[in-house]
Amino acid sequence: MEAVALPNGNYYLPGTDEVIPADVAAPSPDDRFHHCTYHQVYIGSDPWGYPLWDTTAKTRCFFAPMNSW
Repeated sequence: MEAVALPNGNYYLPGTDEVIPADVAAPSPDDRFHHCTYHQVYIGSDPWGYPLWDTTAKTRCFFAPMNSW
């Protein structure tokens, strides 16, 4: 996956247009960038009580090389 280390230590993921805060990045086991996504995020209920799910993928884990910034 492609990631850009930002000057403030955060990471930008062009493929998903997300900025990942540096404090949620974990050390990468193989010095490459990896992320895990999760699609079904509950965002509330509609007026009839049915669940609403966010359709935008959210990053739930992010691994970065330790010397990437």
